[in-house]
Amino acid sequence: MSVEPGPSVWGSLVTASVLHENRDMQDLAYRFLIQLEPKNPSNYISLLDFYASSRRWDVVAEMRRMMKERGLKKAPGCSWISINSKTHCFYVADKAHPCSNSIYHMLDYLILVMKGACYSDDFEHST
Repeated sequence: MSVEPGPSVWGSLVTASVLHENRDMQDLAYRFLIQLEPKNPSNYISLLDFYASSRRWDVVAEMRRMMKERGLKKAPGCSWISINSKTHCFYVADKAHPCSNSIYHMLDYLILVMKGACYSDDFEHST
């Protein structure tokens, strides 16, 4: 390459290596991403997932220790829901929203409905 590859190039290489199941290239690309962006917790989390999928628990533990030492934490994901034409944002286990009781009540109900669908007589199981 005529220019030094940056995070977007290494990120693209990660994606391509996942698609083509090239774990060695995926590992290399993640390592360069961490080297280029040592304070980006998303790169560490992705690498942790990569090692966990390979059952390399010793490396997972080392990476978590390294993240803790560097004070890196993944920001929680935000979900959006529209109710009566108004959009609301919430996080996992978030109880701060004024309608959180209603939201969690509805989620509990939906989980029961979905579980019931899995066990109904007319549900076809593929094995």
